[in-house]
Parts: sequence; structure tokens; C-alpha cells
Amino acid sequence: MFVRFFTIFVIFLLFSKAYVMAAVMTAVQNTTSSNSTSCGDGERRCCMEDSSLPGNVNDEECQSCSGNCSNGYVPSCCYVDAKLMNYYYCEEDMSS
Repeated sequence: MFVRFFTIFVIFLLFSKAYVMAAVMTAVQNTTSSNSTSCGDGERRCCMEDSSLPGNVNDEECQSCSGNCSNGYVPSCCYVDAKLMNYYYCEEDMSS
């Protein structure tokens, strides 16, 4: 009787551990996906809007982005062009 109870208890612990591990992994994935940016390989920054071209940003007027952008700046995705060494360009992130 004791061996049967012990065996059931061990199986219960193993299932509990698997359930907790799955819950933790799901929580980590949800946190990662909610904090991730839609910039792909780019870097998320806050750039000044280009008033002459709506939807465009001024690549030289960007700052690091740690939350909401200050007034006059919009969330942007900035990239380094691999074909042209050190060519850096930014575009407004329309998904935010």
C-alpha cells in the first residue's frame, strides 16, 4: 500500500513540475513578445518627424527609446544597411 501511494505521489510531482515548467515558459514567451519591437533586425528609436514628408523621419534627429517618445518625436525603426558600410537609415514604425 505504501509503495503504491509513494508511486502515485512521485507521478503527481513529476506532472506538477512539468505543468509549472510549461507555465513559466509560456509566461517568458508572452513577456518577450510583448516587449519585443516590430523592427526585426533594426533598433527601436525615437526620431523627429520630417515635416516636409509626412510619414518620414529625420535620420539625424533620433534618440534612444525607453518608452514613449517626447513631443515631436515618433517611434521609429533604424537600420544599418549591410551593403553600404555605415549607411544608417530610419523609418517611422507604423505598428505602434
